[in-house]
Amino acid sequence: MGLLGGGVLAAWQSRLHQDLSHETLWLATDRSLHVLFAGAMMGLLSSVGTLLLFSAARREQPGSTRVISLVAGGLSLVLAVPFFQILRADILALLPWTSGKLAMAALTVMLLGTAILILFRALDGKAAGRRDPVTLVPRVMAVGGLTLLFITGAGWAGLAPLNAARAGGRPSVILISIDTLRADRVGFMGYPRATTPRLDEMAAQGMVFENAISPAPWTLPAHVSLLTSQLPNEHRVRRVESRVRPDLLMLSECFRDAGYRTGAFTGGGYVSSDYGYKQGFQIYQDHNEGAEGGPGGIAQAALEWVRKVGGQPFFLFVHTYEPHGPYLKRDFVQSADRGRLTDEMIAGTVKSVPDPSAGERRYISDLYDGDIANTDRAMGGLLMTLRDEGVLAHAIVVVTSDHGEDVWDHDAVDVPRHGHTLYEEIVHVPLLMRAPGLLPAGTRVKTPISLIDLAPTLLGLAGLPPRRSMRGQNMAGALRAGQEPEVRPILSEAVRYGPPRFAWRRDGLKVILTPDPAPIDKNSSVIPDRLEIFDLIEDPLEQNILTAEPPAGSKSAISTLQGRAGLEQDNPTEADDHEQSRELKRQLRSLGYVD
Repeated sequence: MGLLGGGVLAAWQSRLHQDLSHETLWLATDRSLHVLFAGAMMGLLSSVGTLLLFSAARREQPGSTRVISLVAGGLSLVLAVPFFQILRADILALLPWTSGKLAMAALTVMLLGTAILILFRALDGKAAGRRDPVTLVPRVMAVGGLTLLFITGAGWAGLAPLNAARAGGRPSVILISIDTLRADRVGFMGYPRATTPRLDEMAAQGMVFENAISPAPWTLPAHVSLLTSQLPNEHRVRRVESRVRPDLLMLSECFRDAGYRTGAFTGGGYVSSDYGYKQGFQIYQDHNEGAEGGPGGIAQAALEWVRKVGGQPFFLFVHTYEPHGPYLKRDFVQSADRGRLTDEMIAGTVKSVPDPSAGERRYISDLYDGDIANTDRAMGGLLMTLRDEGVLAHAIVVVTSDHGEDVWDHDAVDVPRHGHTLYEEIVHVPLLMRAPGLLPAGTRVKTPISLIDLAPTLLGLAGLPPRRSMRGQNMAGALRAGQEPEVRPILSEAVRYGPPRFAWRRDGLKVILTPDPAPIDKNSSVIPDRLEIFDLIEDPLEQNILTAEPPAGSKSAISTLQGRAGLEQDNPTEADDHEQSRELKRQLRSLGYVD
């Protein structure tokens, strides 16, 4: 029965993950052997335990034998519990995405299989003429079950060295996402203050993208886009109630299918495993940076995992919420600027200070820079250590952010903040790539690119095939040659923290469409026009709307954005709502996302 349950679950998983259409057959094999072995062990241990307990209940058995049977039976059932929990966790993860027909089919197969086994047992017992036979059918079932248990166990154990051999020779990939990091506050992007000296050193040894654009202005949809190479209205993880569907192909699944070891160490919150990000990851570890005192714990955990992996190629995803508010580090502040700001205001928001002075605004801005410097010490320090240990000699390193921050750029009320606009201070993010032997060092890419271009590009640089579900551009060939990638329109969109809005950018032309500008977010002072057109070369701060005299190319951009807006209207809500855990709610509250 355990093997039958594991087999049904394996087929169930493969169907929901769409392994055949995604061509992730190695990953499907890994998942299947995992649940088959767990089911077989649970079935074996529970069966042995039950038989021993029944044996202990027989009065004709000597007392010492009954005690031994009782202890051994109880121990077998206890040992079966972890395998049951593995199956239970996988089933619970699949249920929210399972249609009634699919769930009924899985249940029917299991019940039918159980009925057939019971029927065979009954018929065999009747033929033997005794109540508890040990005859042909049970023996065949026992031998067959043990054989399949050995096969699945050996197969699962043998996958690890086979995967290592398949991935051998490919570069490891390290993707670091620094939450809420504006491009214009980073040294390698031209910021004069020394906020990121370690990352600047990494950038000097690699490639800098001067115009990297996030597809979304807040954490959850931006990270799903980063890891799936799809825009928010395609992956539909756009609201706080949404989560990653099993059929979305994640970058982690692509690397694991290729034999890579996969690990993630994050700041939780909207990058928590509760949101479904752990697809394809062998380890997904959420941290609470507020409780841990910053991103150092994440960096240390990631470092320890890399050391355990050894020389096998790996895909490592690291995320930290710092410098996301509240801003706490005082590396650059001047006490004279603090003014009316109390510790409580700084730990929360500054909207309780009416009409903040220039000094008070500068104090908050300098705290933000201090948090960036602290993140550089942790994440830049992690990269420096890996470089000194020789890991980065054969690794692709990517450092970027999911979005920036409005620090009195367009919003004058509820600031600092993000999510409410698609202006440059929020969607323009830093991006560096370092890959010795693959990418020419000291190169600066000026062509605007999207974060959804990263996943196919990383696969290309690792020598892995492109995936049909990915919408981004594979820039690997151009980047290897030190050339600019193909110029394409860059899209960003959001339906949360303000009215639904859609942005299009190509070269210096930027168009933002807000079909219904009514302020959904009561805290925001930004009420955009329905149509905003900017020349970013002449007006990088987006202060002068050119709607009266639209530049060439605007008509095509508007048509594209109207299509994106129509897609949102076709899918106005997500059906994949889920309940947030109590710990996740506490963490989101500490980050200022919920009241």
